[in-house]
Amino acid sequence: MAIPKSSMSPLEHQQFMRLKVNRVAVIQELKVDHIVHYLQSKSVLDDGDLMNINKGRSTSEKSRRLLDILPTKGRSSNWYKHFRAALLNPSVDDSLVKHKYQILVEFLDNTIIDNMSHPIRLKPKLITTDYQDIFPKHTRLPGITANSVSRPPTIAASGKKTTPSSVFNHEVAVQDLSTSQLITEEPLASPPELVSKWSMQQLQGTKIPYSVEYWDKDPEGFASVLVVPIKEIEILEQSSAPAEIIFGEQERDAVDRMKQLEIAYFLLKNQESREDMVLCTCSAALHIIQDTLNHHLYFKYFEHLQSEYGINLALELVNSYDEVTQWLTGVTDNKSCEQLVDIGLNIISFLSDYGKFSLAQQTALSIEAFMKNHTEMWILLFNFYVTCMALNNSSGDSLKAKEYHSIASALRDKIGKAMSSFGQETLDSSEFFRQTSIMLAEQGNFASAYTFSQKAMQDIDLENKATVVKVLCTASVAYSNQWKLMRSEDLAVEAVQQAKILFGIYHPVYLLALQNFVNFSNQFRKDRFGVEASMFTLNLSKRLYRYDNSQVAQAYAGHALALLAAKQYDGLYFFKIATQANDIASNLYPIHSILTTSFIQTLVASILQAVKLSTEPKKKEELSLSAERLCKQLITINELHSSAGCHKIACAHLLLAEVYILTNCPDDATKCLETAIQLLSTNLGTKHGSVHKVKVRLAKVVAASSDLDRAKTILTEILENFDAATYYMDWYNEMYELLISCCESHGNDELIKEYKSKHMGWKWISEDSQRKISWRQLNSLPEGYDSFLEKFELWRSNLKKVRQQIDQQKLASETMETS
Repeated sequence: MAIPKSSMSPLEHQQFMRLKVNRVAVIQELKVDHIVHYLQSKSVLDDGDLMNINKGRSTSEKSRRLLDILPTKGRSSNWYKHFRAALLNPSVDDSLVKHKYQILVEFLDNTIIDNMSHPIRLKPKLITTDYQDIFPKHTRLPGITANSVSRPPTIAASGKKTTPSSVFNHEVAVQDLSTSQLITEEPLASPPELVSKWSMQQLQGTKIPYSVEYWDKDPEGFASVLVVPIKEIEILEQSSAPAEIIFGEQERDAVDRMKQLEIAYFLLKNQESREDMVLCTCSAALHIIQDTLNHHLYFKYFEHLQSEYGINLALELVNSYDEVTQWLTGVTDNKSCEQLVDIGLNIISFLSDYGKFSLAQQTALSIEAFMKNHTEMWILLFNFYVTCMALNNSSGDSLKAKEYHSIASALRDKIGKAMSSFGQETLDSSEFFRQTSIMLAEQGNFASAYTFSQKAMQDIDLENKATVVKVLCTASVAYSNQWKLMRSEDLAVEAVQQAKILFGIYHPVYLLALQNFVNFSNQFRKDRFGVEASMFTLNLSKRLYRYDNSQVAQAYAGHALALLAAKQYDGLYFFKIATQANDIASNLYPIHSILTTSFIQTLVASILQAVKLSTEPKKKEELSLSAERLCKQLITINELHSSAGCHKIACAHLLLAEVYILTNCPDDATKCLETAIQLLSTNLGTKHGSVHKVKVRLAKVVAASSDLDRAKTILTEILENFDAATYYMDWYNEMYELLISCCESHGNDELIKEYKSKHMGWKWISEDSQRKISWRQLNSLPEGYDSFLEKFELWRSNLKKVRQQIDQQKLASETMETS
């Protein structure tokens, strides 16, 4: 591992020395087979490297070869970042092995090399880099005030390790929080009985000024390392558009708040702060954590500090909060409990929006351990369990979300029984119903998801503006899953209008609503305006976040699908941005994460279209093989996650069928389509629109194989069993055309005439029902949620009456025929 120090940056040298100092420990614990595939997927290792590694005759020798290769990869490969990520996401299911790798990562993180290359072992809860190398030493800052009550010494200061595992098991982690391993071996400075007398008011005593203008200039010797988009902020502030001016002001405020957190963290690290300062409860951190509607303004700074300097502020906040919950474990003051849990829920919200699900889970465990001593606070517990549902829905773990749903549901019933109607009114259940709808939809239970989305709309608290928009988006998805397309479109448009009036266009809630509309358009409208809206969404996401995250990846994928839906194939641009979306997602999530599946699906759809457009046989073959490999990867990922519904596995089989159709393998395509139909029928029922849509595709393959009788049977069954929506169903049009073609081959003039008449009637209604949507409509002022819901409910009521009348007429007709 002899790499010349002169060729390295300070950060690279630190990474190299971490491996060198801990080389024996790494070799003992590491099995290269657990991580090499990840490193290869990130282009850190190539085939030659793998051959070199596999020449090792033992596990230890292979590990030594890997450690020799990694530092040679250079700065552009981000080899240490990916090596660390590989250890946190090993290709192994054994939780014990994962835990050992987590400990190994913490061991590496806590090894800091000074300028003379001497290792320094940090105390576990302190930072993962030496801030003194970044900020020159300065005299104590003026104006830092605190109350005079001294807090107990931190667990980190005692030298006892408390960092929870980022790859954690829920039950084990909860148990660990209550064991003696979290208790310091040294006696506390304050008698134990004083700890229970602590309150949040005491912990929030340290004040960090909101603006750096609190001083005439920055403290002497202090230099911020934040990268501020100052030119962009100035352009926004000088704009003639009020929305851009407001956005510029918000960005500048965020810079000031981040600088205060940076200073607070620096003071804490260098022991320049008062002894009673706590990071997660000092004013600098609380200004950010509690600014829940503007969390997005801070992510880029957190990301930069971690990627460039190894300063993981998110982890520091999580660890600090865990300490506070332990200090206050015996507190009996309800107000302090509420304040503490509220801070924790906001931290979870921040981390979840930031995509740091593992850290958010750690905070959830801290709250859960704390609340074991406060089980009488039912409403607080209910809100916590709903937050945990939301967290696990976002991270793709619907099984864990289901567990929290069961607890929250039982608690909601308990509150209702104990407090009668007053208790139910006290609870805001709209978010509970919304998360339940999301969870059920993820599992493929579309009917129940649809029911809960309606409950969420009816139970909504209009004061919670973000929830109003999110409920509309969730309901739009639930209605489209049930093929109630006109209502789904109404909800999607209303969500965009509400988001714009409530938040303006430079906000994640507006981005969410617009992305929801784009998704609907890509699936059903498939028009040019969808392309325009998706392009605006992509530009907005990049402007809001300024770094590659899941929202930006989703916007790239949405634009790729919009181009495909509108059949805009120029320059294979759709393929390029679908690849970009998948690349971003692969950097964000582990290889087999359920969160990667939507991006892989988009990439496969783009590859299939590229195959159709290609005129080079070799290129077509390469693309087809790539699509087939990705489809099989999709099937594997979905089957690995028992929380994934059968409908997701079915979608993967459907895509694989398209690959086989393009490669002229009709038998394989037929098997895939039949598998998809079986899975969807099991999950959704035989009469669901998604089942019939796949059956139309199967009928086309069967008809192409000259089995016209089977194709006709399949299509006739669809016509008799599916109540078609009036528009946005191109596959229903294909069904009529194929059915008429099958009848023509048999020369059945009477059936041909009947089906042509029905087809023309359906097309007339469909084309007449389609609405033209433009920016003018999306930018229109909404009439108000109450008014919208009243009309929406009236439509449902009228539709129910019409259906009852139709059923009565059918029954009367059948009775007459029988008689």
